[in-house]
Amino acid sequence: GFPTVPNSYTIYYEFDPYFRFYSEDTNRVWRLFGRASISDGNPTPVQFFLSAGVGGYSPFRYRQGDKFGVGWYYTGTSDQFGPLPRALFGPRPGWGVELFYNAQLTPWMNLTPDFQIVKPEAGAIAKTSYLGGIRLNLK
Repeated sequence: GFPTVPNSYTIYYEFDPYFRFYSEDTNRVWRLFGRASISDGNPTPVQFFLSAGVGGYSPFRYRQGDKFGVGWYYTGTSDQFGPLPRALFGPRPGWGVELFYNAQLTPWMNLTPDFQIVKPEAGAIAKTSYLGGIRLNLK
């Protein structure tokens, strides 16, 4: 098997509460979500991770079936996982942001534009990326 490191640790926390209701319909909510973890950075390249966001049904009352989401993450890297991976990948903190809006055009058709900015933690092999996309879903 793989070698192990004794006395290593990772602590992780996640939350995902509802925080806004539009009506008596409990499905029409917004959610605030987040995650956080921290480790000793040995043997993993990730020393800590944070993410947060908000999403749910559209704030525009006339857009009853629409949904939206905005999210962010940040990854802190460790320098304790060996000289070869550090030389090959050039680890550094990474981050990203994503935004989407899911528009319900008809009861059977949704259109979802999405935009992401990703600055990866493997700096030697990847650069900041700007990603856009659009999805058409027919039910």
